[in-house]
Amino acid sequence: MALTISEYEKLKEINNSKQKRNISFEEANIQAAFFTVAAMLPYDLDKTLFHIPNEGKRNPKFVKKSGIKKGVADVFLSKANSKYHGLYIEFKTEDGKQTADQIEFQKQVEAESYKYVVCRSASQGIEVLKEYLKDR
Repeated sequence: MALTISEYEKLKEINNSKQKRNISFEEANIQAAFFTVAAMLPYDLDKTLFHIPNEGKRNPKFVKKSGIKKGVADVFLSKANSKYHGLYIEFKTEDGKQTADQIEFQKQVEAESYKYVVCRSASQGIEVLKEYLKDR
């Protein structure tokens, strides 16, 4: 039985939606692994390394009132080193790409002397974190 064009478009939409959820879930797993390892490092990061909960679908009124901004990085370290005021980390899957809002956010924070890095794995994030903290 052949699909109509509208049925095909609907299936394509559902498939794309599932792919986005899977990528988001994979990025969340990378981030969770990062925080698990970061907690074991010999640095006092308990209150200064944190996730910025800016993802997910929410009511537009809630988003505006609560200060949620598109494009903000996943993780922030609020410790300065000799070169930067702080460190932003955006976690992406191997084929994940930054959105236009994320690229704009990156440009803005780098212009204000913050380090911004896109990491594709928890281990890469840990290496970036250790390298950043070495320069304190």
